[in-house]
Amino acid sequence: MIVALMAIVSANASAQLTHYVQGALTSMTSAGKDAREYKSSMGSSPYETTNTIGFDVLYGFELPLVKGLYWGAEAGIGTSRGFECNFKESMVGTSYSVEYDETFRAYAIRILPVNFGYRHKFNDRWAIDGHVGVGLSYDFAGGRKGSDNGKAFDQSIGDGDSYRRFDAYLKVGFGASYKHVGLDISYQRGLNKFATDFEMYASNLTIGVRYIF
Repeated sequence: MIVALMAIVSANASAQLTHYVQGALTSMTSAGKDAREYKSSMGSSPYETTNTIGFDVLYGFELPLVKGLYWGAEAGIGTSRGFECNFKESMVGTSYSVEYDETFRAYAIRILPVNFGYRHKFNDRWAIDGHVGVGLSYDFAGGRKGSDNGKAFDQSIGDGDSYRRFDAYLKVGFGASYKHVGLDISYQRGLNKFATDFEMYASNLTIGVRYIF
């Protein structure tokens, strides 16, 4: 299979590469057991994490293979992991009270070396495509901020030994383009847990606008 792919790429080496730059907004949340049952340090009641907004800036290219199929790659920088959670609980007639809020964001360098897709051209101006790929990311900055029963905290991702900066992810998306302008909607699912002792994975929906040249 690899030999066949190399032969196709070699045969299309003279084909013109399509390049693009893209800016995007990302709705980030998390998946996994601990994402559904994230607990404050003061109480035992579970509550779900919610979405937070991030960004993504990338460069990519595509190489035509055969009959609308293409192989491409991307590299960029942006928010890779994130979520928000807010929790309040009290019990009437007792002194029990819990109030907790947290926002977590991580910023990463990402590369998507394997990205295969199919593009259907209606004419010289309009086209749609679907694509699926596998990528890698490295979190270089970020952390969690919030308050626990009025006590503020601010922790960097480098403060703990259990945080995993590297992640592999799956990316599935759909796009449409008109001449040199395109719209892309993609879903990314992290494959590596945030931390060794915490079952939470990245789950991001990205809406991006790209310029194709």
